[in-house]
Amino acid sequence: MKKLVVILALCSLGQAFAQKDSDYYTDSDVRKRIIGLGVHVNPFYNNSRLLTNTFNPGQLVTLIDQSTEGSWKMGGGLDLYISLTSRFEIVSGVNFGQAEFSYPTLLFQGMNDTAALAYSLNEMVDYVNIPLGISFKSDLDNGWWLEVIPGLEFSRLLRYEGDFVRGGNAETEDFMPQTQDLYTWVSFQLGGTFRPFDTWGYSVRFQGRYMLNSLIQQDVYLRETLYNIGLNAGIQYRF
Repeated sequence: MKKLVVILALCSLGQAFAQKDSDYYTDSDVRKRIIGLGVHVNPFYNNSRLLTNTFNPGQLVTLIDQSTEGSWKMGGGLDLYISLTSRFEIVSGVNFGQAEFSYPTLLFQGMNDTAALAYSLNEMVDYVNIPLGISFKSDLDNGWWLEVIPGLEFSRLLRYEGDFVRGGNAETEDFMPQTQDLYTWVSFQLGGTFRPFDTWGYSVRFQGRYMLNSLIQQDVYLRETLYNIGLNAGIQYRF
């Protein structure tokens, strides 16, 4: 009986050491890593892409000069991490962002006009995003993790305005009545997270986004979409 107890004890001890040396976590470590919450800031450069330079089919107005100027903006939000395995996790949360771009010389040529009409236009957009991505992680040792996060983002516009200026006269138009209820983006993040402790982590990632819809999908308006590139820097806590 004593021999059996000793053998069982040695087997249990050996199994414990084997688990520590393997890639598996203990039960307490697994519980700590299932859910994570975080906060991030997102400095980025944004601009628009014109999908077509003709609009208003009844009069066939053509945009002659298609050049735009983007701007730097600051976004941010909250993050939710749900671990599937030690190498994969779902990344979601809520993000707030802005876009501002301008046409310094907005030249319109109508079908029956002999001269172009020159405007300048500055457009401003505020939006809220719900991201949904999959993080592919690789352990680089010493607390560092390499992360690749492709995903989709679903946004709702909070503000969309345009300032028209012609001949010294300025006029603001509210484009919100012409917008959609939901917009879809594709997104990509590449970077890393440093986790010196079991719970706290600090991340820095390159991020790019591209909106799949045009801001206004009506023929009487310009059809534009948004894109931005920047950084995503944040802090996270794992339960």
